[in-house]
Amino acid sequence: MANNQTAKLLQVEFNLAVRRREAQNLSGTQWEVNRKVIDQAEQHRREEKQDFKLNYEARLQKEKERLINKGGELHQDYKPPWITSDEFDTNQIARQAARNIKAEHDAKLFEIDKVELKALDKLVEGAKLREKHKAENAQSLNQQFNEGVQKPRRQIQ
Repeated sequence: MANNQTAKLLQVEFNLAVRRREAQNLSGTQWEVNRKVIDQAEQHRREEKQDFKLNYEARLQKEKERLINKGGELHQDYKPPWITSDEFDTNQIARQAARNIKAEHDAKLFEIDKVELKALDKLVEGAKLREKHKAENAQSLNQQFNEGVQKPRRQIQ
């Protein structure tokens, strides 16, 4: 599962880099929209990183409590304490809680990247489509002009 997530993350990061590179060729209002999209994504990333940093301890404590409560629930395979030893390890719970909140933080950053990629895809594809139509229209007008020039003029009799 981790390999699949890593592959998806790499794919999104690569596609995002490609789209950013393609977006450098935009001009006018398209360039302004491109800058706005990138700036907004960067702002969201900064806010998420700052929030993660500021609330790390509170998140860690909350996640530890959640894991402890989850561990204390009765399960189908419940074994009474007099049959098995207590496997409660505070260090293990702290490490697992830290991994969980880091994974949650990474997932939020991944979502920001996906939103930015989607916006840049739409922008770049729209620009490519406009360029294609512009070229087709120019070619059509050129062809019509050439046909008009090549037609023999009507001669007056």
